[in-house]
Amino acid sequence: MLGMAKNIRPSDRQEVKATVSYPIKKAVRACVAFSSYSRAALADGQLGLLWGVGPVSLLAGTGSPWMLATPLIEEYPVMFLKACKKELEVIKSQYPILENHIDVRSEASIEWLKWLGFTIEDPEPWGWQGLPFHRFHMGRT
Repeated sequence: MLGMAKNIRPSDRQEVKATVSYPIKKAVRACVAFSSYSRAALADGQLGLLWGVGPVSLLAGTGSPWMLATPLIEEYPVMFLKACKKELEVIKSQYPILENHIDVRSEASIEWLKWLGFTIEDPEPWGWQGLPFHRFHMGRT
């Protein structure tokens, strides 16, 4: 996890800083600790991705998916995109309803979420800084 905090891609660093008031290292740990399912992907022996999902409402079957990446992800786009659909199916088997927020400045990530089939809502203030974020969701809402 320390490798992610040190090497997180700039857009993810910017989003984490807009979301929480504590250091990136603590935010990475919190994401993993919150999750009922989390994974890491290595490339060339280095941490490239962390992702997971945590419960929002177990009764309703709602989970909050998240992903953090290092710039290494850009060197393996095809492998990344192939794996995404499979991982999304695993996550949806645990949580039929998925929702979270994404910084409006994370344009590539927003396009990726659309490609995965998420609905992206209009931006509203969110996070500790109150910056514009899109709520994204999939499943019954």
